[in-house]
Amino acid sequence: LRVHITHPAAPNISQLLQNWNKGLGQLRAVVTPDDGATPGPDYGSSFAPGDIVPIPRSDLPFGIPTFHGDGDHARRDGDDIIEWHRNQV
Repeated sequence: LRVHITHPAAPNISQLLQNWNKGLGQLRAVVTPDDGATPGPDYGSSFAPGDIVPIPRSDLPFGIPTFHGDGDHARRDGDDIIEWHRNQV
């Protein structure tokens, strides 16, 4: 099974979330959740405040800076510019 999941910095949030809902639905059919975990509901037409959560450190590559995976540190400026910032460490 090959599923294309659009990068979260894509400019059209509505199309992005439609893609995620479709792709995550396909993955739910073949991926067994971790013990004690339950899949969340599909996304709506926009991100909700609780949708941006830290990525568990164990899911990130060894040696990656601590600010990666923690919060919303990229913002789009139109269709051509992604502004990226990091938390001070």
